[in-house]
Amino acid sequence: MLAASRNATAAPKELIQQNAELESRNSGGDTALILATMAGAYESAELLLATGVDGNARNNKFESSRSIVERREDVRWLALLDGNRKPGLMGLFN
Repeated sequence: MLAASRNATAAPKELIQQNAELESRNSGGDTALILATMAGAYESAELLLATGVDGNARNNKFESSRSIVERREDVRWLALLDGNRKPGLMGLFN
């Protein structure tokens, strides 16, 4: 999970190839995707989402990747989480 938060895409790729449990959680309930989102590790998040991880997972504070990027009002990240590669302002209000 640490690799995901550091945007080290080589490490998540290796974990995927080894069929690692990508939905595992740390003591705070954070998944690799949530950690990548908190760290702004876009490429790692993109890779994790491509494997089919749950983009709606919530941690022990009831935060999800989406709620984190909504607070930042980051349309690029919102588009990624929505599966839409063309971000627009309307994504902020949906």
